[in-house]
Amino acid sequence: MKKIYFQFTAYSFFMMLFIFASCKKEGFLSQTTTSNLTEETVFKDSTNTVRFLAGIYENVGFSASAKRFTYGPDVFHQTPNGGLDASSDEAEVYNSGGSTALAWETGTINAAVVTDDAYKKSYTNIRSVNQLLKNLPNVPINNFVKTQMKAEARFLRAWYYAILLKHYGGVHLVGDSIYNYTDKIPATRNTYEECVNYIISECDAAAQDLPNAQSGVDYGRASKGACLALKARVLLYAASPLFNGQSLTGTKNDALLGYPAYNKERWKLAQDAAEAVISLGAFSLNVDNSTPGIGFQVLLPSGIIASIYLNRCALQIM
Repeated sequence: MKKIYFQFTAYSFFMMLFIFASCKKEGFLSQTTTSNLTEETVFKDSTNTVRFLAGIYENVGFSASAKRFTYGPDVFHQTPNGGLDASSDEAEVYNSGGSTALAWETGTINAAVVTDDAYKKSYTNIRSVNQLLKNLPNVPINNFVKTQMKAEARFLRAWYYAILLKHYGGVHLVGDSIYNYTDKIPATRNTYEECVNYIISECDAAAQDLPNAQSGVDYGRASKGACLALKARVLLYAASPLFNGQSLTGTKNDALLGYPAYNKERWKLAQDAAEAVISLGAFSLNVDNSTPGIGFQVLLPSGIIASIYLNRCALQIM
């Protein structure tokens, strides 16, 4: 009986301590500084600002991921079923069950089954870039680091616009605007040409303040080579028959989906852009003749893809 009484008394004592601590202004259940982050508090701290930029890098590879599209009976039983590669001759879906990847592969893609991840993730990250650029001047970081962070952010913005352009053709260019849910957001799409020109201008500007290639603790971040390679890729796509003067509808929508008129000089622009990457001298082809047919098999996923010519330009990105 005494044992039970002692246990009850001890339990009551600790419960009173818990309640008392919880009721204090700075008690057990009070908010912590890291769980109450706002735009103002993030950009008052250099570490949080660097983390904010790192978060924009997080989704750079989502559009080309082989695990992008899944199949399964519900969200709890999903299996990767390929990515955009399944919409070409390069691959087939892992499972013939219904999925967006299968719809791409069979040409049955439509508004009912297509995903909106390219739209959401790209514009979410573009907005984040604009928030960073707006607040960066007041962040307590030295100017050299600020300059490089700004250049990285502008490259990332161009990167996500390139993803949008690949998926939708011309999209709305928001510039440096930061829209909130209460704002009336313009819905007018820019033309394909305007989007290409914007991406190219952002790549050119960012390249001026970045090293040819990144190394050490900065390995995996945007570089001048990455800027010039993205420029080369976008210009290559723009010069291809799919976008260069191929009329798809015979209407004004052609300007949204590509260039209404063909211009062979676009091929020259793509070639010059690719040669600019090569001339950096920072990248080279991977050569391994030790074992016939080994090719790129032994390259690590995080290694530099160094096959540099037009579409196969180097991108030093995570």
